[in-house]
Amino acid sequence: FQRKQTDAALQQLKLINQGKNRYSGLLEAQIKLLDHQDDESMRLLEQLNRRYPGDPAIIQQTAENLLIQGKPAQALMLLRPYRLTEAAWLPLLQTRAEAESQSGRQINSHETMASYYEFRGHLTRALEQIQLALKLASPDSVAHARLEVQQKNLRERITQKRRES
Repeated sequence: FQRKQTDAALQQLKLINQGKNRYSGLLEAQIKLLDHQDDESMRLLEQLNRRYPGDPAIIQQTAENLLIQGKPAQALMLLRPYRLTEAAWLPLLQTRAEAESQSGRQINSHETMASYYEFRGHLTRALEQIQLALKLASPDSVAHARLEVQQKNLRERITQKRRES
């Protein structure tokens, strides 16, 4: 039954889009992944990445496919070159945090999620993530010192925001 649905979805997609574009390509890659055609899905995404380099949606789908396939290190390598500071890249912060978590880099994962929450304006949630990371960091490490600075800055911003309200 699932196979028939997948085939029907692919046929409809081909009818809708005679000339490929990035969105139909992404949809086709997702359908292939759902149908356990991991290699074919990745091949499609690699083609899309070459055709539309730097497209946030394609990069995110590729990274998520790699995570689903149990390849968090490859997902991190894909995401590493991008400065995830613009709204279009926001979903990639969550993907990066998941890749870091799956790679055993819990401190980095919490720090990345803190960036995600901070960017969205959820300073209290960002602070919670930094505090979780602090619990994991060795007290005499550079990471701990960096996290303490972030914690201090977030607390100051939260206090300032409350005063302004």
